[in-house]
Amino acid sequence: MLGLSTGSLYTYGLDRVFGLAKEAGFDGIEVLVDRRWDTRQADYLRHLMDRHGLPVVSLHSPFHLIQVPGWEQDPLWRLKRTKAHVHLSNYNGREHRLLQDGHLPLAEFLRRLNQNGYKGIVTLESPPEALGDGDLGRVSANLWVMVDFYRRHFAREGG
Repeated sequence: MLGLSTGSLYTYGLDRVFGLAKEAGFDGIEVLVDRRWDTRQADYLRHLMDRHGLPVVSLHSPFHLIQVPGWEQDPLWRLKRTKAHVHLSNYNGREHRLLQDGHLPLAEFLRRLNQNGYKGIVTLESPPEALGDGDLGRVSANLWVMVDFYRRHFAREGG
């Protein structure tokens, strides 16, 4: 299952992120819990899941120093409330780059995950500027490219 982290487009509203993810072919959403009220409201997240036909497949704990109402500061407490999946991005001197833009052998990594029978969630995360924040067409195109990269290299045998 392939998820898009809302942290990738934290400059966008959640409704738009869900829509872009659905359009690009993601199977679900990882919600980055932060100060935005929407990221912590189960009813609103259920509404978005129904509206876009995408489940929330994981939660991303609030960043270490960010205080979020309802979330303790203790990192272990936060970790226990999220859902140990593969968080995938590349590195080219900067972290969280697009899958195809970096030095890490991600194609081989995905092939090996598949060969080893991994059946968990893979979540893609890149920062808004790497996706082309501000240019909706570019953001959409980059999401499509990343989904295609994942599907090509994590393809199940026979399908």
